Amino acid sequence: MTYSYLEKPLDRLDVQDSDQYQIAMKHSIACVLYQPEIPGNTGTLMRLAACWNAPLILIGPLGFVWSDKHLKRASMDYAQYCKPSIHDSWSDYQNHWANAPHRTIAVVPREGVSYRNFVFQPGDHLIMGSESCGLPHRVIAACDHIVHIPMNKSARSMNLAIASALVWAEGLFQT
Repeated sequence: MTYSYLEKPLDRLDVQDSDQYQIAMKHSIACVLYQPEIPGNTGTLMRLAACWNAPLILIGPLGFVWSDKHLKRASMDYAQYCKPSIHDSWSDYQNHWANAPHRTIAVVPREGVSYRNFVFQPGDHLIMGSESCGLPHRVIAACDHIVHIPMNKSARSMNLAIASALVWAEGLFQT
């Protein structure tokens, strides 16, 4: 089932009622957070999505309560301009987008090509893993492409919001 973010956190209306969101989804790059755990990271990316008028998609279960004060603090008053789709599970996400033209691109620490050498297309979905576990192998295997952010070999990973912003910005810049 797909949900949207509203002022009342328990309201669950489909975001697809927004014509502006429909246009953005078809012509933009979507950032997809797989089971995000830290509300501040999700809130930060909601704010970025609002600034860029770009779609944000969340795949649950979420590791925090939707009404969390840290989510609201990070998203600030920009949350009213960002209505992320929320899917209950990976299979729910796949079923929802099965007939929509898009590519799924797994963003992982070490596999695939550098995001700087990848050619992004409008409609791409950037799949970002959870803060503690990343993306499971079954999700990576289901994606169309795999990219990574080059970094120091001794570094384990980057902050989810920063990593998402880097790759998302490159995709939006290219398209």
